[in-house]
Amino acid sequence: MHSYKKRYYRLHIVVGKIILNSYPQFFSEEDKLALNLKDLYKEWERRTSLALIPFYIERLKFMEDERYKRNREGTFIPGEDTEFLLKNISETDRKLQQEKLEVQGMAEKLYQKWIEIKDLRKKNQYASTNLKLKVHKSDDGEFFFNLMHEEPSSKMFNGTALPSSEISRRNDVIKIRAFIRLIINGHYVTRSKKAFLRWPNLELEIAEQFEVYLFTMPSSI
Repeated sequence: MHSYKKRYYRLHIVVGKIILNSYPQFFSEEDKLALNLKDLYKEWERRTSLALIPFYIERLKFMEDERYKRNREGTFIPGEDTEFLLKNISETDRKLQQEKLEVQGMAEKLYQKWIEIKDLRKKNQYASTNLKLKVHKSDDGEFFFNLMHEEPSSKMFNGTALPSSEISRRNDVIKIRAFIRLIINGHYVTRSKKAFLRWPNLELEIAEQFEVYLFTMPSSI
């Protein structure tokens, strides 16, 4: 069918880790909360890494200094240049306040999710996930976080053995094996080897590379 075609597309498809977000039969309530917490933390970390708040603060300071300098020198007079400066000050301040509001909202959602996990652990008297969120709140109400890892509980907080249902659940989770299918343009191509589900991270270490040759650019993979 394509014998007349001389050129093709060569795709290298690399699959590393697969993180499962749902497995109703084996995932506990804390597993679901922890996955949600990791997603919220990644989004908060990505947003704060942009450093837009200090950028806007520095830009605002520069423009305010320029306005102060003009006032002191008597050169701050109505005109196109002055209006442009004032407009930029107003717009930058608006962006600064908006960014602060949005980042604070993300931080509060993240903190609330951590409180839910802590409350659940207190209720169950053990931890079934390996996450710990270190929280610092500044005097002006701004949150700072550091997501850390710690081992899940091997026994109840009071020193007694874990419930048999929790032990069985953990044993069942680490027995799960899964693989992925590679489907291109709706057609099955190949599959990966099977991998065991890692607990408590709930990850599949696929670590495979697929090399595919196509005569037409795929619309879906």
